[in-house]
Amino acid sequence: MSNLKKKAVYEETVVHEPRVFVYVGPSIKGGITNGSIFAGTRKTVLAQLRPVIDKCPKIERFIVADRDVSETKKKIKEGNNGWSAAYRELLSDLQGGIKNA
Repeated sequence: MSNLKKKAVYEETVVHEPRVFVYVGPSIKGGITNGSIFAGTRKTVLAQLRPVIDKCPKIERFIVADRDVSETKKKIKEGNNGWSAAYRELLSDLQGGIKNA
């Protein structure tokens, strides 16, 4: 199976199967805390978090499937990749509006 096909199958599984999701972004006072755990399909978890996502849409990227938590946290810490850049950008946005907890 090609990597592209594996990725498509993986994404389809993560979106539609009930599982555990974890927020790996920075804590937002009155919103969401790093390490928060949610159960359900990705769609139901995002619906549950809609009020917070509406205030700060970039946090949606940081709600990851349980099996991706370790790798995602590693990439955020390593730097020089999309995850660390998105994390820094979110922190910057938070300083301008919703305060980091």
